[in-house]
Amino acid sequence: MNPTSTNTPTLHSIIGSTLQYPTPTYTPARSTREELANIKADEWDSHMILTPEYEKGVDRLRNWVLMNTRYTTEDRFLIWRELNTILTARQYSASHSDFLNRVRADYYRLSRGEKLVRGEWGWVGQELLDFVECNSGGVLGNGVRFTDMQNYYQLKIRGFSDKERGGSFIHHLHNLKRQDAKRRCGRYLVKGTDGLWRVNYCSTI
Repeated sequence: MNPTSTNTPTLHSIIGSTLQYPTPTYTPARSTREELANIKADEWDSHMILTPEYEKGVDRLRNWVLMNTRYTTEDRFLIWRELNTILTARQYSASHSDFLNRVRADYYRLSRGEKLVRGEWGWVGQELLDFVECNSGGVLGNGVRFTDMQNYYQLKIRGFSDKERGGSFIHHLHNLKRQDAKRRCGRYLVKGTDGLWRVNYCSTI
């Protein structure tokens, strides 16, 4: 290939035509924090009384929020406080509905081990592991090059162009090489003698 040719494909076209990308399974319209911020205090006049069954559900969500490390510490406190206010008042306003539905959706999604979404702790690592596994023929398959992983991180995860390098790719790579029993999916990266990267699973999973 002539590097000076006007037909030389760009990095975007090479990445787009030769590699597969994991398909996201969940894309929220708004974050739980945004739903919380959308609640209007003056709408408490238009309220709904908690039924015993609904009260039990809100109580379960309130207890779960305290242990949900996928929320930031600040968000966890604010969400817990709002749920606690609803339980104390034993009623909620119409503008709470989207917020309550969103927290409930998070509860089911995360409790069932479904994929993390952008902004949640561990999302970048999940995306890199999915990318390698998707393009290396499964567990310990053919393998992916270091450059492919780095380009995927830059172009797809960070959303930057070819020339806008930066970020913490090396940090993420070092972290993903560790067999971390606390990593929810139980996966980690291994580099073969051929220089290609593959996904393996912790023996404890």
